[in-house]
Amino acid sequence: MTELRITAGDFKNRKLESLPGKSLRPLSGRIKESLFSIISARVPGSLFLDLFAGTGNVSFEALSRGASRAVMVEKDPRSLGLIYRNADKLGLRDRIEVYESDVFGFYPSGISPDIIFAGPPYRGNLSSGILRHCLEAGIASEDNLVVIQHHRKEDVDNSGYRKIDSRVYGITALDFFVKDTA
Repeated sequence: MTELRITAGDFKNRKLESLPGKSLRPLSGRIKESLFSIISARVPGSLFLDLFAGTGNVSFEALSRGASRAVMVEKDPRSLGLIYRNADKLGLRDRIEVYESDVFGFYPSGISPDIIFAGPPYRGNLSSGILRHCLEAGIASEDNLVVIQHHRKEDVDNSGYRKIDSRVYGITALDFFVKDTA
């Protein structure tokens, strides 16, 4: 198994398990550090929602950096097992909530995330649909930040949102959105 590392915070340098091969595309350490540098002021005490959670890599980073809880949505049974093993390795089982669900079938009640992160597969151009779903499912609010990781060539329709930042790292782009109040 490939091992990932937490880059900062309470669990800095702790290893996380991943699946062998290319079935998952975890956020690289460099991009993850950049992401958390950009959102650092919002993380402490936050509820972090991770759509397409994979190994839980990004959620565990958020928890290491002071998020109070992480909610993860993942449908792949192998990935779900990784999330729970990684949570147990870090002693964080009591600070996570995991939903075995397709992201587009996820309609939470009582969850009001401060930060929403989505790292969908690059094939399929899912980013625009994720943004729409967050609005339709009542996940997006005026108070939260939505971050979408996508292929840099993907055209993201951000209707209903205002893009506040965008960064490109090789083939990966991170776009930062807030719900449009106009």
